[in-house]
Amino acid sequence: VRAVKGLGRLFRFDASYVGYFDKSIQGTWRSFFAMMLVAPIVTLNMPENLSEAYPNASEFRYLLVRYLIYVIGWFAVPVVALEIGRWIKRSEAMPSFITVYNWFQLIHLPFAIAVWAAFEGGMDAIGGLIALISITVYFVYLFCLSRSFLRLENHGAAVLVIADLAISLALEQGQA
Repeated sequence: VRAVKGLGRLFRFDASYVGYFDKSIQGTWRSFFAMMLVAPIVTLNMPENLSEAYPNASEFRYLLVRYLIYVIGWFAVPVVALEIGRWIKRSEAMPSFITVYNWFQLIHLPFAIAVWAAFEGGMDAIGGLIALISITVYFVYLFCLSRSFLRLENHGAAVLVIADLAISLALEQGQA
């Protein structure tokens, strides 16, 4: 509950959000719970007629692959961030960055639901617009998190955002 309050402050760009997160290693491991709260949204992205989209896959197999891609992405960004943290000599800041990054995924959740609802409702243009807004919000906040927790300059934060985008695109291409 405390972390969710911190997210509310983060969403309003209130600098006090930092104090709402457990920045210990234990807090980092507990933050992966936030990612599990977001995981069911993955099922919203399943095609309606799975047999046409993926003729050789059962629903179970398709859902399993979607969740595995989600979990790989879920771990890949913190691992890449940890390596970047070592490279830029900010390893001590990584547990708190990963903690907030994981909880930050909940900010993205309402956008994912809105995009799904728009596309399901046949409003492709609105769904595309919401998806663009969602991606923009996601990367702006990731940039801000990188600057505040890792104390990165603009170019360093931009590299971390680009790494996150590259991982996401690679995972999506791997699924297709």
